[in-house]
Amino acid sequence: MTGMADKKLVFRIAGVGFALSLEFLVEIREAGAGLLDRSAADPEIGLLGLLAYRDEAIHAINVRQKVGLPAPESFEEAYIVVNGSDSVWALPVDKVEGIFPAEDFETHEVPLLLGMHGSLPFQSLLLWRSEPLINFEPFAIEGFGDAG
Repeated sequence: MTGMADKKLVFRIAGVGFALSLEFLVEIREAGAGLLDRSAADPEIGLLGLLAYRDEAIHAINVRQKVGLPAPESFEEAYIVVNGSDSVWALPVDKVEGIFPAEDFETHEVPLLLGMHGSLPFQSLLLWRSEPLINFEPFAIEGFGDAG
């Protein structure tokens, strides 16, 4: 597994680009019928339901809701399973771009104006192929935007 943490997964939600360090990536699951049990959904806490995963069920988190992105116009393409603070959880994504070497990304702090209007679920932006991406941090997103 040497070098895996030196790579990033690029994905999109509602057209917004995100990058995830592979140290947090557990698995990418293709979306399909019956994979997500929506009967356990709880919109107030951003829970879309339970995702079937290796003979158990894990939380599928509504990252769109947590960061204020619009509801999907179509079904998600995939679920990304990530290591959380207590257990693994999944997030639906619209598109997986691929896995790329860390040297393809340039890290930048969030501009002051973006952070002035409240807390953000990310600490940095990444420049990739002249496009700014959100540096997706599972621990930061877990509690962000929860009611209470």
